[in-house]
Amino acid sequence: MPETTVRMCTVCGVQDYERSIFGKPIELISSREVDELGTYKKWKQEHGGPHQPHDWKEVEVAPKDLLKD
Repeated sequence: MPETTVRMCTVCGVQDYERSIFGKPIELISSREVDELGTYKKWKQEHGGPHQPHDWKEVEVAPKDLLKD
């Protein structure tokens, strides 16, 4: 059974879902920056472009209050 690790960038809100089997990440079933059309798109519009690197924090469910102002 695959395990899923959910991370969220505390700066822009983009989410990252990494799925692994026996502790090894499986890129084929993982999703990177799945929020490209939602929170991250809005953040880029408000701040004039993307940022790097993301400040990842592992979360159970990605809460809105995790974002830094």
